[in-house]
Amino acid sequence: RRWVALLSKEYPTLAFHASGSVAFGKGALIQLLQQYTRLHADKPQISVGFVGYPNVGKSSVINALKKKVVCKVAPVPGHTKVWQYITLFRKTFLIDCPGVVPHTRDSETDIVLKGVTRAERLPDPETHITEILQRCDPKHLEATYGVSGWTGTVSFLSLVAKKYGKLRRAGEPDTAIVARTVINDWQRGKIPWYTTPPDDGSAFAAEQAEELDEAARAAAAEEDAIVEEAAAEAAARSEAARGGPAPGVLSSSRGTIDAGGAVLGAEAPEQDWGRLRVSTVWKDEE
Repeated sequence: RRWVALLSKEYPTLAFHASGSVAFGKGALIQLLQQYTRLHADKPQISVGFVGYPNVGKSSVINALKKKVVCKVAPVPGHTKVWQYITLFRKTFLIDCPGVVPHTRDSETDIVLKGVTRAERLPDPETHITEILQRCDPKHLEATYGVSGWTGTVSFLSLVAKKYGKLRRAGEPDTAIVARTVINDWQRGKIPWYTTPPDDGSAFAAEQAEELDEAARAAAAEEDAIVEEAAAEAAARSEAARGGPAPGVLSSSRGTIDAGGAVLGAEAPEQDWGRLRVSTVWKDEE
């Protein structure tokens, strides 16, 4: 619920768990698709595409909506290679798309842990294990692999290799094979791990509000500078045309008024009307 509330501030978000028997969120998603279909009743059909990183469950969501296997699934990235159209309702079609990897500033390790690359194709799988050890709770790794007391990445891989007999001819631990196994377990969800929302979204909301306030202050300062410059130029042109006092100062029967509209030598209470700042000018009879 906390993640849904946080993500809904950026995009419409639904919580969904794909399952062959009971899929959590299935009713809400179907209701949303039906509303979208009625909203575009003038169109002959509606096509809904499932787009995302590889191996995140796009095909599984479609299978859960259909209550049967209509799209082949596998716990490895790149299994879906072509677009596939599935009929959900009479005028609603679902499109199962291959995985899409957007251009981001993610490191190579981030891309691997997101399941974009298969572990078998990694030239140096050991370099990505350190991040897994930092993210996971040690007790979860102990329960998964039955080892404990490691002091670093090499120590962890060596303990797991000895535990499962992954040794070379000389009896040395084969850390590369063990590292690929751990990455596969991570990508397939065998290692328990999750991320909690940041402070119920308050930290995120505060950061967003601070950025908006800074942008608003910068825009207001720029607008004030433009208004002041325009007022000064208008006053200078007016006095130059009449041959009056120095630029920036206006003469009037009510007193001397500067470029900002304030009466010099007289009481002129300023009224703050949001972006408009008005200085009251009194007549003689008032």
